[in-house]
Amino acid sequence: MANGHSAIDSLIANATLQRYQEGGQVPKQSIKDTLMENQQLNFVQRILKPELNTGREYYFANDSLKKEPMTHYMIQYDNKVAPTVVDTGARDLKYFDDPEEAAAYAKITGEFIEFKTPEDALWFSKNYKSYAPFKKAYK
Repeated sequence: MANGHSAIDSLIANATLQRYQEGGQVPKQSIKDTLMENQQLNFVQRILKPELNTGREYYFANDSLKKEPMTHYMIQYDNKVAPTVVDTGARDLKYFDDPEEAAAYAKITGEFIEFKTPEDALWFSKNYKSYAPFKKAYK
């Protein structure tokens, strides 16, 4: 058993070192694990199954005034992460341009993920799009 643990510890240490060398904070758990633990949330379901967003996206004009779809756009507040684009049950997704309104909506509906630290929440809010199914749908 000691050798098995040593091999696992070595793999974890190598993955941690690689993430650190890439200039990022080392998350406490993977994006996939976090999503799977919170798959009862509507916004997480829409990350896991991007097709649930098709035809419902919120479109915003970027700096070049090109309209681009937005389906989640996460905010971090305290040690929580919540979407600013939400599913209210209407045909189209709703966008909260005020982060405080998005946080208040999340508190009322329970549509947020809580992390151990604000740093973990911030990291997730910036990196959740790298989850494979979501990344493929919105390249």
